[in-house]
Amino acid sequence: LFNNFTKGTVRLITESIIRASIFAVNLCGGYVHRIQGDGLMVYFGGKNIEKSQATKDALKAFSMISYFVKNDLKDYFESNE
Repeated sequence: LFNNFTKGTVRLITESIIRASIFAVNLCGGYVHRIQGDGLMVYFGGKNIEKSQATKDALKAFSMISYFVKNDLKDYFESNE
């Protein structure tokens, strides 16, 4: 990203993806354990949650994040060029 954008723009992109990821994880029943740079350590599951359900929740959160990056974020930056 640093080859194509300014530091401020890279920061905006990174923060947008992290915030959307946190929202998706929380919405799908996950817990953000740690934020490290441009990545998240997240946890899905618990004592009363089956492993298969935790896996479904994690995949649902990832799908939401992937959709946001591929479509919404891309469209936003293309409209502001």
